[in-house]
Amino acid sequence: MRELFKIINKRKYTLLLILTVIFVLIDKVQPLILSYYTRSPLTSEKMLKLIIIYIGTLLFLYFMNVIIQVLQSKSREEMKTNGLSYYLKKVEKMTYDNLSKVHSGVIQSLIMDVINRGNTVIECLMQYIIDILISLGTFIYVSCSQSLVTGVIIIILCTIAIMSKIFIRKTWIIFEKATRKKWSKINAAFIDFLSNIITVKKLNIEEYADNELRKLGNDYLKSVGKSSFKISLTSLVFNLIMTLTYGVVFVQTYQTVKTGGDGLPYLIFYLTALLNVRHSINNFARTIDEINKFVSSKKQLDENIKELEKEKELINEFNEVIYSNIKFNYGETTQTIFIPKFEIKKGDKISIIGESGQGKSTSLNIFAGFYKLKEGNVIVDNIEKHDIRLDVVFISQETEFFDTTIRNNLCLGKDISDERIVDLLNEAGLAEWYNNLENGLETVVGEKGVKLSAGQKQRLNLIRGILINKEIYFLDEPTSNLDKDTEIKIYNMIGKYLKDKTYIIVTHRPKVQNLCMKHYKIFNHRLEQM
Repeated sequence: MRELFKIINKRKYTLLLILTVIFVLIDKVQPLILSYYTRSPLTSEKMLKLIIIYIGTLLFLYFMNVIIQVLQSKSREEMKTNGLSYYLKKVEKMTYDNLSKVHSGVIQSLIMDVINRGNTVIECLMQYIIDILISLGTFIYVSCSQSLVTGVIIIILCTIAIMSKIFIRKTWIIFEKATRKKWSKINAAFIDFLSNIITVKKLNIEEYADNELRKLGNDYLKSVGKSSFKISLTSLVFNLIMTLTYGVVFVQTYQTVKTGGDGLPYLIFYLTALLNVRHSINNFARTIDEINKFVSSKKQLDENIKELEKEKELINEFNEVIYSNIKFNYGETTQTIFIPKFEIKKGDKISIIGESGQGKSTSLNIFAGFYKLKEGNVIVDNIEKHDIRLDVVFISQETEFFDTTIRNNLCLGKDISDERIVDLLNEAGLAEWYNNLENGLETVVGEKGVKLSAGQKQRLNLIRGILINKEIYFLDEPTSNLDKDTEIKIYNMIGKYLKDKTYIIVTHRPKVQNLCMKHYKIFNHRLEQM
């Protein structure tokens, strides 16, 4: 619950709370006004006052409701945007190991669930808790002043109704949690198929994708059935108990009329007040439900967003970094990568070669500081360091692009001239492709760069890295998807733009190796200098 207060606008919600208290107070006064004016025969003067007061309070409530709804809407959307930013930062701090174990679709579904439920919880707490306190308070005061016995009996029955609703719904939460897990699986599968829809079409596996979603959907619907039964049972028990309160009122009214009294004011007040109380109890139970749902969703999200990295020391300048006796694996079932000694000096140009699956890319991730080391030492300028991360430009063979324009993908918020970008496109052999684009640099590349070929992605990725302009570069197979002519262009660009930088290149290409002064080879998962 504490995290909710990190993503809400406290000033807006304070104002909203004050307005809600005023609204609920006036709303609950209406039955009292009606009860007061029905204690004795109505005169034309009393009727006129009743009309003015009643219509006046209604108009005031309508006006207040508009203000509250506008504030709620703005606050709700602001909390959503703040929540997305807050949880993106948390995901960014997850360890690489943990990121590899979770599905982005599940995380996305849980984050949206927590944010939406958080919004609902805050609104329920402000409106319904205040509502039931004021509603019960006024009801207890007036009912006990009219008939202490009736008031006490109704209070006892209302308390039993509330407790039964809370108790039954606590058991329902277990089913609801299982239902939510199954929904997360459906959502994850849907996002998976949707984000890889081109692969689905290329492999002609539409039927497989549809069957998988249907299978998960049927499992989810079974869980929904159990959950719905629990909800229906809760409503049945609650309604039966609340019906007893009406029975008490009717019995008391009958006794009053039988003894010659005027039972109509008594009946009108209690029926009106009980409707209010019943509505308030339902809302209170809903608030408890929403809190339980939020806590359950938050717990499930926390189970996935775990092992957050400590704030690592960012190294952007150094004379020498030495990695020694490094041992790393992804788990007991995977091979251990061993690095006896790996040395990076400022200005070094280093190549790493080796067969596929030996751990070349993993070694780059280790040197960058993406993985937490359990064994080995890292020494920066003769000082042993722990929990560091090199400030590198990482140009990976697994190139991904954002669903935005070419300009945004290359500049990443930097102010870079069109001429500079176009010059780099020309040098990378992308001039013909670029000149045929109707919208030029404003062309949207699609989700994960779906509108780009593998070779175009790879060259654009290098251009993006050059424009980032840092001191350290890690390049993982920068020419793997390119023909020989294009490889020469990339070779020349690396030599031209990174000549004063420190870089490590993972490559199989002899031409690219010629850009380096030091060479390492990984064999049998052991990385050593050649």
